Amino acid sequence: MDRDDNTMIFISHSSADIQKVRMIRNTLEENGYDPILFHLGCMDSDSYDAMSEEELLATPLFTLIRQEIAARHLFVYCDSEASRHSRYVQLERKFVEQQSTKAVLRIDLKDDDDVIRHRIRQFLTGSTLFLHYCADDREFAARLRSSLNTHESIYVWTPGNHNLHYDADAGTSVIGKGLQATVHADSWYIPILSRTMAEKYHDDLAGRLSEPDLRIVPLLFMDKDELCELVPAFRPYRGYAVDCRDDKSAEEIDALIRDRIRRYNEYREN
Repeated sequence: MDRDDNTMIFISHSSADIQKVRMIRNTLEENGYDPILFHLGCMDSDSYDAMSEEELLATPLFTLIRQEIAARHLFVYCDSEASRHSRYVQLERKFVEQQSTKAVLRIDLKDDDDVIRHRIRQFLTGSTLFLHYCADDREFAARLRSSLNTHESIYVWTPGNHNLHYDADAGTSVIGKGLQATVHADSWYIPILSRTMAEKYHDDLAGRLSEPDLRIVPLLFMDKDELCELVPAFRPYRGYAVDCRDDKSAEEIDALIRDRIRRYNEYREN
């Protein structure tokens, strides 16, 4: 995550989960971030429950909540049975969905505290990687993700951990959120490039490959020249590609990806 961009974080939660949420807030503060959360008894008032959504959004309280969400780059959604049934938490989620540049971190409150702390620290301090692939390569991507997830310095973007309405989202929406998650500093785009991928996601690939200062490690399951014909925007990145057609293991490809990131960071520092 880009600490220079914005260290302010909005924590969305149900008041029923406040003890675990306080642990999350403390973890964020220990890592130098500035979280805000609202724990207001008035939210349980019958007067709020009786309001329509339009009336509720016009109240000073929800005007303030919308302003605070808009001012913050990162939205932490504390997912629990209580939050899924909270009218107010679901409205906060809707606010975030309306802002495409908002980064989202979903925390499953059923996880142990140590697991949650580890995941938050890894997200805040590690290099964020987005694996972009088609359904045909799902099994390979799962093996590679499992290997990458073993490293403290790596955070692999996973749709279920970030996409607010993942179950209802179409594939292109999931891809869009993944791409958005890796536009910040120290984030890497890892496309798994097969013919099916190049044909199905041609426009997404062309758009991402045309961005300036792109951090990318392309993983090839097709010929470079053939890919350049299908997606001309790939041509400047052909020298960065890892050829995966020679039965490299997920662990070997993992090592090559991390080596590219290390060399890039050393070059940038010098």
